[in-house]
Amino acid sequence: MSARGFSSTRSWQLIAGREIKQRMRSKAFVVSSVLLIAFAVAGIVLSAVFHEDERERSRIALVDTAASSDDVPGAAAMQVVLPQFGDALDLDVRTFTVATRADANAALRDGSADVVIDGVAAVWRKKVDNVEQAVIQASMQSVVRDQRAASLGLTAQQVAAMVAPVAFTSATLESVDADAGVRAGTAAAGLILLFLSVQIHGAAVLMGVVEEKSSRVVEVLLGHVRPRALLAGKVAGIGAVGLAQVTLVASSALIATLLVRSIDAPRVPAAAIVWFVVWFVLGFALYATIFAGLGSLVSRQEDAQSVVTPATIPLLASYFVGFAAVANPDSTLARVASLVPLSSPMVMPVRIAAGSPSVWEIALALVLVVALIGLVLRIAAIVYERNVLRTGSRATLGAVWHAIRRTDRVTT
Repeated sequence: MSARGFSSTRSWQLIAGREIKQRMRSKAFVVSSVLLIAFAVAGIVLSAVFHEDERERSRIALVDTAASSDDVPGAAAMQVVLPQFGDALDLDVRTFTVATRADANAALRDGSADVVIDGVAAVWRKKVDNVEQAVIQASMQSVVRDQRAASLGLTAQQVAAMVAPVAFTSATLESVDADAGVRAGTAAAGLILLFLSVQIHGAAVLMGVVEEKSSRVVEVLLGHVRPRALLAGKVAGIGAVGLAQVTLVASSALIATLLVRSIDAPRVPAAAIVWFVVWFVLGFALYATIFAGLGSLVSRQEDAQSVVTPATIPLLASYFVGFAAVANPDSTLARVASLVPLSSPMVMPVRIAAGSPSVWEIALALVLVVALIGLVLRIAAIVYERNVLRTGSRATLGAVWHAIRRTDRVTT
């Protein structure tokens, strides 16, 4: 019994399974997956290495002279306090003492010291560092305060009670979304992944159609499977391969992040992941179907690039608008683009991450993009059916439009 006797669902499932097996066993899939995983893991490891060294260091030379009064901090006390205030501002303070101011200036000139402290004076070689200045000023105030308290006969407990901070409470009228930044980052990452996946695997759909057409394999397939089922199966199969590759790379990156202790893994909300998957599937289904229909217009791989412009222009435009929405998700451009089906898969997830769209906007965007996918699938199937067996010159837009109208008349 031929596959034409199967239901259409069964037919496209067979084609999708065939595409999944062929693509995952191909060298291109294996090599690209290994490279993407290697780049992702390498980026995380390198980030961890640089993260360990990113803390700035400060070498402070202290002139070792006795304090002449309670208002001049002693060098010994400053050596204890400076590293403590440095830690508070993420500054690694290293101190050493010199006998005279001349020795301190020599340390500045030869680069062994970044700043010199002589009594209440701090000297830099050329430029004052604001972070070092804040650490030194706070340290001086702490030491001088303790020296003044000692001269007045105050105990450490009395001084601590005097300078203890006043307890107060703060609140906001509106709750703060602590996960907004993480969700926005997830949406931006999803935007990049969707764009790359459509570019890579959408092109694979197009090239697969052209390859089968040029090798005449499609003639054998159409003897058993209807054109619409063949088209839907190719899009679903290659789309599943693309989603599997993205999942594999993301999982590898997550494992690498968890293994590298110096990187704090952000807590990505489950809702952000769910919306990313939903819009990833819808966006890929839309553009891959367009690529498949365009691929049926040519019969040689050399001519494939000549037909992708109608798909790449809205794809690129949506990609740039998506990043504009990251900066301003409530702008008029972002609101409109999130409802336009060609751009909503890339813009709406960004707006959802920012928490700006209403429920009706999300629902409308979903309905419109699903409706457009159905329409594009129908038109692409007609174009595919009328042109997939066509060889020689590229089909003209007039011929495609004539085929669509003729099919409509037959249907009605």
